Amino acid sequence: MARTPGPWRIEDAEDAYGYFTISRANGAEYSTEQVATVYELEDANLIVALPLLLAVVEQVAAHFAYTDAPLGVAARAALARINDLTSPSLRNSG
Repeated sequence: MARTPGPWRIEDAEDAYGYFTISRANGAEYSTEQVATVYELEDANLIVALPLLLAVVEQVAAHFAYTDAPLGVAARAALARINDLTSPSLRNSG
């Protein structure tokens, strides 16, 4: 699945319309690629944390790959759900 790599940052602390823009960071320079725009700072902070959280879930799933440990099962289920939500067929329908 294609994902926009992190890290991400909050680009506009709050623009003239009251929105927060999340952009993709590119090394020391920040790219202009917009990831999301949200109205609440709490939502912006959560979105900025998503690449790190996804990496942790992937590591947990890999660690418990060949077990039925509850944490591994939960991590694999979370990744399956993320795959479903980001599948091209779902994004293009609607």
